[in-house]
Amino acid sequence: MAGRKTAAGSRRAVEIEDGASDTRPATGPTFVVHTVDHARAVLAAAEASGRTVTLVTPPGACAYLGLPYLENMIAAAAAEHPGTRFDRVLDAGDDAAIAHTALALGWRTVAYQGPAAVRAKLAAIADQAGATVIENPPTGHDLEDAADPADVAAKILATY
Repeated sequence: MAGRKTAAGSRRAVEIEDGASDTRPATGPTFVVHTVDHARAVLAAAEASGRTVTLVTPPGACAYLGLPYLENMIAAAAAEHPGTRFDRVLDAGDDAAIAHTALALGWRTVAYQGPAAVRAKLAAIADQAGATVIENPPTGHDLEDAADPADVAAKILATY
C-alpha cells in the first residue's frame, strides 16, 4: 500500500473536531497529512465510511509550513466535509512556543517531545483549556509518498 504506517495505532479518548463536545474512543485510523489534498482525501474517505479518523501534522512541519498553514489546511478540508467526525493532533516537536501557541489557537491535542518539565507545564495550561499535551504523536499512515491519497485512505478505512 502506498501510505506507510509508522507503528500500530492505539485507541484513546479524543475530542472530536466537528464541534461536538463529547469525548469518545477513536474508532478509525490515524493519518499523517502533509497537504490540504491529503486532508481532503482522508476526510472524504471518512465521510464515505462513516468512520472517525485522526489527522496528524507531519513531524517538524510547523518549522517549514507554519502553524497558520496547518490550521487552515485542516479547516479547509473540514469545511468541505461538514459533519465528518475527526480528531486533529499538532506535532510540535520540541518547540514549546509552537505547542503553547497551538493550545491558544484551540488545538485539542498537541504532541510535544521536549523536556518533561516543560511538557508538564504545557499540560497544566492545556488542562485549563480542556486540551491535552502528549509526548508523542499517535502513529499512523503517512501519506507523504502516496500516489493516490484518496485510494489509500479508502482502502485503509475499509479495513476498520
